[in-house]
Amino acid sequence: RREETPFVNREVEMARLTAALERAESHELGAILILADAGVGKSRLVREALAGASGNTRVLRIQFSPVRLPGYRSPSVELFAQLVGGGMEEARALLGDDAERHAQGLAGLAALADPEAGEKATQPDVDPAAARQNRWLAVTALLRAVDRLSPVVLSIENVHWADEAAREFLAFVLSPDAQLHVGALLTARTTDLTWLPETVERMPIGPLEQDAAESMLGALVEDLPPE
Repeated sequence: RREETPFVNREVEMARLTAALERAESHELGAILILADAGVGKSRLVREALAGASGNTRVLRIQFSPVRLPGYRSPSVELFAQLVGGGMEEARALLGDDAERHAQGLAGLAALADPEAGEKATQPDVDPAAARQNRWLAVTALLRAVDRLSPVVLSIENVHWADEAAREFLAFVLSPDAQLHVGALLTARTTDLTWLPETVERMPIGPLEQDAAESMLGALVEDLPPE
């Protein structure tokens, strides 16, 4: 039996996502938000699109949940961990001459990514707002550094479940103000997402048409073992 149902009748949507990935490979900022109700196929669409990305594309993944699960890390910390494995030395090497300017932000990210290792880092900022800003600036600097080496695509799923802090970070990192040249594929249920920058392209999708659904069902029936 196939692991997944056949992928059918999403040619128009795939073309738009493929174009976004091509922009990312050209180091241009491009974000698409896939909007649909639960079960329509948002995540599958993203998986199929990313499967066609070039082999040197760096895909960084963030997935939100309605429940704060053990081990949850904020988006900025999660990106830091995926970019450098939580390692300060690799982060400093990537940033080169900019490492000193982002020292406090890197220390804060490392402390949150790995609390035990972070205890040995430099002292965090006293002001929480300044500390958060420094973390955001440091992780965007890392994204720019990695993007210079290979294209970067952010896969961000279930954005409708992002909390207020995560929303503020995503609104920043996906805005032109962050000066990033990466791609981003987001998924969300149809809800109020006006907090996202206007530059994020919206792509609503609906259920499969009857012919496509019947084609998919027929392929599944063919895979059923004989009685």
